[in-house]
Formats: sequence, C-alpha cells, structure tokens
Amino acid sequence: MQHPGTPRREIVSRAALLPRKVGRPEDIANGVLFLASDEASWVTGTDLRIDGGWLASGGAGPARPEDIAVMSAPAD
Repeated sequence: MQHPGTPRREIVSRAALLPRKVGRPEDIANGVLFLASDEASWVTGTDLRIDGGWLASGGAGPARPEDIAVMSAPAD
C-alpha cells in the first residue's frame, strides 16, 4: 500500500506528468539546433531545460534508476 508523502508515492505522482520514455541524445540536439537557428534570434538570457519535465515536476538532480523504472512502468 502506498501512503501520501512516501518517496515512491511522490515519484509515481511526478511520473504521471512526465513522458513515458527516456530521453535520447537527439532530444538535446534538437534544442541546440533551435538555439542556433534564426527562429531563436530573440531568445536571450534564459535556460532551455531539455529534461522531459523532470525539474518542473519536482525532480531534484539526475533521475535515479528506480525513478526511471517507475516512470517507465504502465500508468495505474
């Protein structure tokens, strides 16, 4: 049984907001290509986070293997 506030419950809650895939190098490359393009000519002084929503969902630091396993599991 999962209880509110437990680490697993928090990971599962965050995982519901995140894409069900692990990022690929191409995901980073697409961001770099955008920033190098004319379409990004007015982009200044900002961070471009290419993390599949990890930080925005409350993730802190790199995803651990157990986080990835939970995020990759089918949704309940």
